[in-house]
Amino acid sequence: MIYLHCGLHKTGTTTFQYSCIQNRHLLHLIGIDYPEDPILTIGSQSHLALARDFNNSLFLIDQVVAEKNCDLLLSCEELINSFDNFNDSEILSIFNELDKKYNGLNLIITIRDERELATSLLKEYAEGSSFQDIDFFLVNYKNKISRILKLGKGFRVTIIDMNECPQNIPLSTYYLKSICGKIVDFTNIKYNTTKSKIILYYFLNSFRNFYSAINNCDKYSLATSVEISKLYGSISLDKDYEIYLNKLFEDFIDSKVNDFFKENSFSLK
Repeated sequence: MIYLHCGLHKTGTTTFQYSCIQNRHLLHLIGIDYPEDPILTIGSQSHLALARDFNNSLFLIDQVVAEKNCDLLLSCEELINSFDNFNDSEILSIFNELDKKYNGLNLIITIRDERELATSLLKEYAEGSSFQDIDFFLVNYKNKISRILKLGKGFRVTIIDMNECPQNIPLSTYYLKSICGKIVDFTNIKYNTTKSKIILYYFLNSFRNFYSAINNCDKYSLATSVEISKLYGSISLDKDYEIYLNKLFEDFIDSKVNDFFKENSFSLK
């Protein structure tokens, strides 16, 4: 069996991937292989090569599979976007090859609450100095899921809701159990990943232009240190700005998400 986890972004995929790569020995004990060869990972925790060269998936996988008696677990959230580069018949051809080669294909999609997903994605866009309307990426993701469900009719498709994970169970443990019915204790996972921090430098160079573009105004006036001190007291100037700008950013994102869901009834399911 080959389990192909192909999205979505912002559904705990990085945590799940680090959990698997750091506990390959435990996965082997339950008959699961999560390859860590750079041919597939390209130095990441996911199998990024599959998204970059999906047309050659079978060749790439064949280069690294060592555990012949294990089911294969592959994870890359960018796959769901890479499918846009292929027509249905091309994707089906690859799915059929994987299904035949590994005695079964299970397509895995992880999702989460629509408001949480919208908030997280919007922040990611903003922090990258770019912006897409919420309806663009939510509707886009829903269409991508619908396409996979259509193409996956001849295979097994598993959709896992991140929000249904019990609070006393690690998300990665929940995902693995949902995927293959087996349990591994993923409680001591450590990983280093770049987390965007909203600071003065970022806002002066990025958020101001981003906000202006969205609101069709020529410029965005940041509060003066005097105005900030009235709100937060006399702590350091940099800290004042950081607190204030963080609040501006969070309020702005919340308003955009709230506006969308006031006007739209939307569900990924």
